[in-house]
Order: sequence, then C-alpha cells, then structure tokens
Amino acid sequence: DGILQEETRLFKQKKNTPLSFYFDDILECALSCGKERWRLLQAVENARSLFQKLEKIHKLGNQWRIYLEAAVLLRDVGEMINFHQHEKHSYYIVKNLDLAAIQKWEIEFIAQLCLLYAKPKESELIETAFWGEKQKVTAFWKLNALLNLVDALDVGKKYNGAAVQRIKNEPGKVTLYLRSQATTELEVLRIEQKKSTFE
Repeated sequence: DGILQEETRLFKQKKNTPLSFYFDDILECALSCGKERWRLLQAVENARSLFQKLEKIHKLGNQWRIYLEAAVLLRDVGEMINFHQHEKHSYYIVKNLDLAAIQKWEIEFIAQLCLLYAKPKESELIETAFWGEKQKVTAFWKLNALLNLVDALDVGKKYNGAAVQRIKNEPGKVTLYLRSQATTELEVLRIEQKKSTFE
C-alpha cells in the first residue's frame, strides 16, 4: 500500500521516480559507513547549487538532480571496507541497497556514478540496462562532471568546507565563487585537477 501511495503521489507531482522519498534512508546509509553528517549535507548543498546554477549549460531536467544527490551521499561509502579502490566497494554497496520501488536501472545508474566519478576516463563500464539509451547516457556523463566538482570541494576539513556562493557563466568560461571559513587553496587546486571532466 505504501508503494502504491508513493507512486500515486509521484504521478500527481509529475515526477517519475520515488528516489526522493529515500533521501533520508540514503543519508543514513552514508552515516552508517562512517561519514560525517555536516560534510554530507554540505556536499549535497553544493550539488544542488551547482545543478541549479549550471542548468543553462547542462540542460538536464530537474528530475535528474536526485540522482546527483544520491551519488554525492554514497560515492565514498566503500572507504569503510578499503580506502584503496573504494569506488568499487561503493559500487557494490549501492547495488545491494534495499530501496523498494526503485527501478533496476536507477540503482545501476547511481552505482556507476559512484564507480566512475574518480576515474571517468577509464573504460571500466559494465553492460547495464541504460547504456543503450542516449538520454540516460548523456545525463550520466553530465552528472559525473558535476559530481567531480562537488568532490573537489569536499576536502574533509574540520570546519564547514568551501561552499558554492555564486557562479558566473560567460561564453566558453564558467567561474565559481566559493565561500569558506578559511583559505580555499586546496579546493581550487582540486577543481583545477578535475575540471577537464567538466570541460
């Protein structure tokens, strides 16, 4: 009955996935893997800000934002098993999450984001249910680029790390303005290292 009620509510709201209803469960999964709440919420806030303020560039509908948020929360959960190649452990954990009413391709989509965000140029793609669908593949790589930016801003400092304050779009150029309680030199360096994926 609960699943039917969720599906009815989604239909009325013109949404096509119940994934947003599982945000708290996904957050709890990340917390149970040793992640800090403030860090996770800061990363999600950066993801929302980047998604919204770069909408004219990525041209993705708002329905894709929840996939980015889920990947932001789950991308490093594999570190609790092994820091080395943690993305492969994150992939396995996400693939085995018990989220009723979520379609198989959606879980695979998020798991692949967690697997490939650190090494997007590596050809480790496994055969999936969505690789043949151009719209989903396009959305995947755009979200992967945004996920890399969010990750660059999450350096794990004790203070609430750098937050995206505003974004300036110019032809061929995007400028991020960051807000932080301390220097943002490390965040800027990490963005420089990861910007090729975004470009």
